[in-house]
Amino acid sequence: MTKRITAVLGTLLFLLGVVSLLLVWRDQAAARSVDESFPLSESGEESSCQNIIQEASLSKRVMTEKESQTLTIVLANLSGLETCHTTVRLAALDFEIAPPVTEREVALEPDGRPVTLLWILKPRETGSFEIAVTAGNQVQVLGIVVTNVLGFTAVQVQILSSISSLLGPMLTVPWWYEQWEKRKKARKEEAEKAAAVAAAQAAVKDGGIKRSAEDFRPE
Repeated sequence: MTKRITAVLGTLLFLLGVVSLLLVWRDQAAARSVDESFPLSESGEESSCQNIIQEASLSKRVMTEKESQTLTIVLANLSGLETCHTTVRLAALDFEIAPPVTEREVALEPDGRPVTLLWILKPRETGSFEIAVTAGNQVQVLGIVVTNVLGFTAVQVQILSSISSLLGPMLTVPWWYEQWEKRKKARKEEAEKAAAVAAAQAAVKDGGIKRSAEDFRPE
């Protein structure tokens, strides 16, 4: 009985880890599905400030309300013409940001030397959100899903899934071994019974043949 309960708990633990990980993967895919980059039709920027966003990335695409994460913006002036002055704007209405400014002035040298800007984002509520970064003639949109998967962060869910995938099957091993022993014993008993029946039939047959031979023996 104890082994059966352990097996059930192991199976539930394994399923819990798998389902949690699948939920995180689903949310990550949903967040990335809204990513897009497009040019502004009328940016008002000088020609040397074209296509200056080289990278716009988030450390996590799935997070909880209790977490914060870093938004990284890498800019570079690859025109090789002259220094580019532009304003980088962040639109993230559903997040608290640090530093608490949505516009930052940058100067980009024509040698392509990158300039990196960082913002810390902390969500105000759960849901699916988009943030947008505008620089030069570009707009970069990134998706974020703020969730509460059993109260765990996305990283904790991945750790839980790894542990569950290992520990869950281990807990079911004693039960499966017990079932295997029972089946092995049943097969052995069936084989022994079949052998006994075959031996009995053979004995009866041999006895019948002997009696038949005695019936034809001359007196």
